[in-house]
Amino acid sequence: MAALQQMVEVASDEGEGPPGLNCVQKAYQALKAREDKQYGGFGSAPKFPQPVILGFLLKFYARYIGSEMGQSALDMVLVCLRAMNNGGIHDHIGQGFHRYSTDELWHVPHFEKMLYDQAQLACVYLDAYQITHEEIFASVARDILLYVSRDLTDEEGGFYAAEDADSFPLASSEQKKEGAFCVWTEGEISSLLSSPLPSSSLTVADLFCHHYGVKSGGNVPSHKDPHGELSGQNVLIVRGSVEETANHFQLSVPVTVELLSKARDQLAQARRDRPKPLRDNKLVTSWNGLAISAFARGYQVLDEQDYLERALKALILYETSSTFRCLVGSVEVPTERALVC
Repeated sequence: MAALQQMVEVASDEGEGPPGLNCVQKAYQALKAREDKQYGGFGSAPKFPQPVILGFLLKFYARYIGSEMGQSALDMVLVCLRAMNNGGIHDHIGQGFHRYSTDELWHVPHFEKMLYDQAQLACVYLDAYQITHEEIFASVARDILLYVSRDLTDEEGGFYAAEDADSFPLASSEQKKEGAFCVWTEGEISSLLSSPLPSSSLTVADLFCHHYGVKSGGNVPSHKDPHGELSGQNVLIVRGSVEETANHFQLSVPVTVELLSKARDQLAQARRDRPKPLRDNKLVTSWNGLAISAFARGYQVLDEQDYLERALKALILYETSSTFRCLVGSVEVPTERALVC
């Protein structure tokens, strides 16, 4: 406990009152000491997205822009965001992000998806896009908001709380498995993506499996699958650039991008036939507030009118409906106290 307290100690030396810059710098230094320079993020497995920390570091960058500390803070965030986007914690077929990674590589996730993670991560990716102007960060923000719009949105405009990690592998299955809705065997992919590549004896499946790390015996290490639920399965993960994949198959980058996009769409269509994980349909007030903010920010940064309409629809629902629930920890309190939750 003493070591933990020392690691997170960022209290100001200025006595009582609001923390000053000394406190902010201590927080930065504590995070810098825990940075995983190789794989991104902080500390060892399990790794959580921690959007609040990433947001703090972006604000730290803005405060110390032009300094070595400021650039270091920005670099920590960008490395982490890129690693999460490429990793298995990101649902490359169904969009959005899973709850956390069980390993330091961001590869094998706990497959639950939480509304508050989606909302806060969308804002961080939008901030990264505004700072860097790199389209990849805008693309990931759109990816997250698409998932929330499609899978976590009530018909009246509110936002559902979560999706479970477990589901039935088949409609006839009697037992649920972790990640069953999201993982793939090489055989499934080969069957679905059997079209030939341009001027080649290889198939789209060969291209896809190369880019997303798919292996014939599955790509989940046994020590990351203690219950054997992912045996023979693949969690999609990107370990190289599109340019590298294009070069490997002697294709142009635009053709490779199009082939991978169409392949993801084909797998998404096939996945819709699988039994879906249960969805937690609670409308949690504070989490809806985060989602409303994310869609409003999406409209502000990306000029997508649909995002504004979704934010307004959810806000109007909150103001006129009694269906929202307010949680303080795990305790539900009356909705009229929602604004102080």
